[in-house]
Amino acid sequence: YDEHPCWQVAARKIAEEHYVKKNRREFEFMQLSADSRYEAFLEAHADLLPRLSQYHIAAYLGITPVALSRIRRRRRMRRKGSG
Repeated sequence: YDEHPCWQVAARKIAEEHYVKKNRREFEFMQLSADSRYEAFLEAHADLLPRLSQYHIAAYLGITPVALSRIRRRRRMRRKGSG
């Protein structure tokens, strides 16, 4: 870093971004319900949904695949009821 200060700046920015994302994710785990975490996941990563298995999405959200299935079913039922 001493020879190339620009790398120090770049590394610090990457570390700061990682820190912010980590804190946001921890906050979501502590403060949001599983339903709300799934909604946030859909908003942030809708493009990934077709490529990920339900098992991996559930693991990312910190819930079981069965719980995720129930959340998805409730969402479908609500959309049917309001549509």
